[in-house]
Amino acid sequence: MADLAEEKIQKAEVVNLPISLIFPNPNQPRKLFDNGGLKAMAMSFNNRRNVVNPIIVTPRGKKYMIVDGERRYRSAKEMNLTHIFCIIHEKMGDHDVFCESTLANFCREDMTNMEKARAINRMMIVNSWNQKEVSERVGLSPGQISNLLNYLNLSVPLQELLLKGEMSEGAARLIASFEKGKQQMLLKRLNSEAEKTGKNFSPQEMLRFLRKTAAELEINHNNKRPKRRNPDSHETMVIKHAIRSVGNMKKALEELSSISLKELQNLDGIHHLNLECAIESLIKASLKQLERLKKLV
Repeated sequence: MADLAEEKIQKAEVVNLPISLIFPNPNQPRKLFDNGGLKAMAMSFNNRRNVVNPIIVTPRGKKYMIVDGERRYRSAKEMNLTHIFCIIHEKMGDHDVFCESTLANFCREDMTNMEKARAINRMMIVNSWNQKEVSERVGLSPGQISNLLNYLNLSVPLQELLLKGEMSEGAARLIASFEKGKQQMLLKRLNSEAEKTGKNFSPQEMLRFLRKTAAELEINHNNKRPKRRNPDSHETMVIKHAIRSVGNMKKALEELSSISLKELQNLDGIHHLNLECAIESLIKASLKQLERLKKLV
């Protein structure tokens, strides 16, 4: 059999590849796939014996890794299809595959918010993007990006519960605002109260309950910083600023000493005069402050 990965295939040309040569992207941003949805999609392939929309793949050695279309690939395997329509992109690096796959998945409703949050965070890290830049690329507002990233304030065990649908997004958003080490305790209290009362909390009721419970258990909010015990006075801040400024001036004078006399003589007259006046002024001010300090000793 010819090495399919080495064939020159025109851009956007659809080819019918053996499923045995295709494998999923291990860094696929989506981790959960609804079995019911996969079976329904598989049944739609029954008559056509292939997918309607080709999946996108990229060469990896003698095989092909999926860039976009893992659900269609899984459904095709469910129906025991031997081949699947594909569009082969020229060899892409893992970083490009991740970004392309993430952008494609953001267009689909069944990608969970937890998956989106993790994918956004990774895109920001690998691309050195800020929230505005990533929002422009995924088609969400900066506010939506910020709300999604808040899910990452959950402890890892709670992130997994949210990912599996075992925790409501409303509860997740609220609990994420508290310190990570105590979040599971808050969720346990919340679930216990819901079971005891037999009702579903409204967002406002849930927030009130969590705030009350957090206060009782002395659990802090993530965004609350501890107050500084001994904040600097204005006078101390001025003195620290002066010390830093003197240090910077010392460095400037050391750099100035590296300029030869001949180079100084070649300076424009105005620059030479300004430099001379600045140094004289500095010396006078320094001597005046030095005399003041000596009187304190």
